[in-house]
Amino acid sequence: ADLVRWCFRQSRAWDGNTDFLIVRTASYFGHEDIVGFFLYDKERGFQSSKDDRVLAAMLGATEGGRASALEAYLQQATITPSDILVTHLGKLQTRANGQEKRNEMIYRSLAMAGVAGFLNSEPVESSSSNDFGDERIETLQVLVDILGYDAKIFLYAAQIILDNSYSPSIFYAFERLFPFLLSNKLEVFDSTVEELLHQISMRIMLLSVCMDKEDMERLRSFATGWFDTLVSLGLSIQSAGYHYHGKNGFRGKLETARKS
Repeated sequence: ADLVRWCFRQSRAWDGNTDFLIVRTASYFGHEDIVGFFLYDKERGFQSSKDDRVLAAMLGATEGGRASALEAYLQQATITPSDILVTHLGKLQTRANGQEKRNEMIYRSLAMAGVAGFLNSEPVESSSSNDFGDERIETLQVLVDILGYDAKIFLYAAQIILDNSYSPSIFYAFERLFPFLLSNKLEVFDSTVEELLHQISMRIMLLSVCMDKEDMERLRSFATGWFDTLVSLGLSIQSAGYHYHGKNGFRGKLETARKS
């Protein structure tokens, strides 16, 4: 924290974006002394507003899966943080503000931070059959319980991340996230949810046929299980653009690939 204070007082290039980035990063890694300097210190001359710095701390704690810290920072907020994914669900793709503005809005989304943190984390073994055994899930639950987020928002965040990912591990992590979404009353027959699931399914199918050989078999097995899950929920998967059954369908192609 002393080094950060020194840099803050000496650097002429320091601006509000620097405040935001340092607070978010420090919060992600749990460096409370650095976060405290920006939130509680009597220092004058910050280039950002207190609300902006509190949001940065919340984003870092959310992405880092630090539920108790997130709750503490929420108490520091003078206004309830609005999430761009909440207010613009399904509209970001068509916004006229351009890609740079869209990325900025996503960067400041608590839902996006929480889901990104979960999808990029290693699975945690649970010692209890009553929970998901992961503090990152508890962090998402804080957003549900205190800010009123619903599972649809998290699914939307996941769809954005998956649509820009080529890492199979991200998709396996999504498989761990999906039961949490269902437990929070994800309305699978909601038209927006169906469209998001459709887009995720298309992405899974795309990757399952273009990955390296060592990843392909596991991802194809995962894809089959994913479609089975959708069917078990009563959802039609024909709209994904591929016939699921039959020798020329997706399942048939998987069977052919396994035999080759």
